[in-house]
Amino acid sequence: LKGCFVQPCSIRVHNMGHPARARLLAVAVAVLLAREVVFHVSQLFVTAPFSPSVRLSGHTARLAETMEVEAETEEVSEEAAPEPKMKRPRMARVTDKLDNLDQYYQETITGKGGTPKGFFGDLILRNYFGTWSPSGAFTPSREFTGPRKQPSRADYDTAFENFKMQVKEGKNLQGKDDGSGWIWFVVGQNPGGLFLYLSSEVPWGERPVALIRKDNAEEFFEKADWKVLTLRLNQPNLWGGKVKKFPYPVKGAED
Repeated sequence: LKGCFVQPCSIRVHNMGHPARARLLAVAVAVLLAREVVFHVSQLFVTAPFSPSVRLSGHTARLAETMEVEAETEEVSEEAAPEPKMKRPRMARVTDKLDNLDQYYQETITGKGGTPKGFFGDLILRNYFGTWSPSGAFTPSREFTGPRKQPSRADYDTAFENFKMQVKEGKNLQGKDDGSGWIWFVVGQNPGGLFLYLSSEVPWGERPVALIRKDNAEEFFEKADWKVLTLRLNQPNLWGGKVKKFPYPVKGAED
């Protein structure tokens, strides 16, 4: 059909008779009209342009650009929105002046007490599931009652009951009684890992995680928040008192 609109075709049209020329012109006009109708109808049913050469009107183009800019702005805003940060609870830390011990204790008894689970439960099991000699030396036991000789819930409860007995009866407490009415629950560390012990005096240079009242130890067992004790594992050691160098004075070391 495109060849009908070039010069050689027009020369042949002039050489035709009048009826033939009329029919040919009518066909050409009909083809042109049909092409325009198809083009406009296609715009109603398809989103893509009918031809790559078709251009959007000025108003339509500006509307499309505005929609694209708004979409990009929303996408950037969503990406730039900062994520909410988890806030850790602010906890009291025993200072070398020992002037906030009651606050330190009150933060400890905000839970539901009972046998701890998780990491601190494993520490209790490791340090209080076993036997003590008359001199106070502890021998851990591996006679667990769970499947394949693994610790069972009853073993954790047994270790916790042993811990409670040590506190209530005041057995195997380190240090001399300073008369303050407190028992310090302390986490120590040696080449074998972390260990727990109870102290009757301020554990200078060590890492206390809780205080227990000697005259009301049951309050701690019933209300202890073990999550607070676990978080206190990340606090600095108690500085002051007899501790003059960090971590400890070394015999023969230069000043």
